[in-house]
Amino acid sequence: MYYVQYDPHYWEQAQQYILQDIDEDRRLIVHLFLTAAGTPKVVRAWIEQAYITRRDGWKWRIVEQLRPQVIVLEPREALQESCAASSISNSVSCAR
Repeated sequence: MYYVQYDPHYWEQAQQYILQDIDEDRRLIVHLFLTAAGTPKVVRAWIEQAYITRRDGWKWRIVEQLRPQVIVLEPREALQESCAASSISNSVSCAR
């Protein structure tokens, strides 16, 4: 599971893209959509890895597509409380 913070107050055309570093050369990207009921929904999530080319320098490539069910969304304010209350095994946002 990946625990992802979203900003409940900022929606650009009812969408948000969230980028979170996993380690030095990998990042998690989550595309959120605000439903008519006002709740966020994961549209797509993937992991990208950095690589370097001689001509163009640093680029990113998708190394894994994630199912939306492995993304746990929490408003920015609530995330720190849940990290302290539980041990999260595969979290991008919470420090162990």
